[in-house]
Amino acid sequence: PGEPKELSESTIANSLNKPSNKMLIEQRLLSWTAFMHEQMPHVHRHNGEFSLSQITMDDVDLTRKLKDTKQRVHAYYAYDVVSQCVLGASYARKKDELLVVECFRDMFRLIERNGWGMPAGIEVENHLMTQYKDGFLQAGVAFPFVHFCAPQNSQEKYAEPLNGAKKRSVIHKNHEGIGRFYGKGKWRTESQKVSDETHELYEDKEYFSWDQLVADDRADCQEWNNSLHPNQKKYPGMTRWDVLVANINPTLKPLDKLTLSRYIGEKVETSVRRNSTVRVAYEDWWLSGTEVLEKLQPNDYKVTAYYIPDEEGKATDVYIFQG
Repeated sequence: PGEPKELSESTIANSLNKPSNKMLIEQRLLSWTAFMHEQMPHVHRHNGEFSLSQITMDDVDLTRKLKDTKQRVHAYYAYDVVSQCVLGASYARKKDELLVVECFRDMFRLIERNGWGMPAGIEVENHLMTQYKDGFLQAGVAFPFVHFCAPQNSQEKYAEPLNGAKKRSVIHKNHEGIGRFYGKGKWRTESQKVSDETHELYEDKEYFSWDQLVADDRADCQEWNNSLHPNQKKYPGMTRWDVLVANINPTLKPLDKLTLSRYIGEKVETSVRRNSTVRVAYEDWWLSGTEVLEKLQPNDYKVTAYYIPDEEGKATDVYIFQG
């Protein structure tokens, strides 16, 4: 056989540019973050038919700033994927695990009020959720299916585009001065430059109280839920809320308040009194039956009480454990 001919440059270029090879090469060359954003294929989601089949969660900073600290309020949302409804929202000055827990609680209060079941699946991003990986967010503990999105792959998570859509459709319309200071037209806000050395410090025209920012955002979420669902071909004349209520997944398990209270509830050390009450959140609670007393260790009346607080922070059902 004759000598192999030298590969021509165009063959090499073609080989390097084959999509599969190109992706491998780019993965070696690009940073992880850039690779996830630019090359990683968007994860395909089947648009499910039933609401409460999949919940998606994400955090966002409210656009307007607080009067007292000149900082932004951190918000956390839980969305239903099929209807796009906001099911839960929470707000905090610090972005920490309390923000996450309060968002879960808010969602479960809504689900309980409406008599719905336990959502079948949930997707969360890693960074505020890792401490729940072996507990509350282990598949099968509360949610049958749990998906931790890869860090930095924002396309993988459905909540992020919903946050953006909500901001553009509801929030910009309702609040003056939202947008970027270099935006054009209606996206432009009036800001006054503070410092000449850096180009970062802009002083917003107006600052707001905590209560006002939270109340406004809750109202925006309501308006979003009660606006027409974007897929009007499939859901003619229906709002997001209509779609949520009309398509609840029929296979959901009942809400397991005991498990929820234990993992994301308030926890109080207390003791059972002789007359079979426990004191929790400044109130006396009667045990559901005196036979419970027989389950206590001999001469040990100390118990741990768990409950999910309502909107006012009060207990509704209390579950007690010992040991």
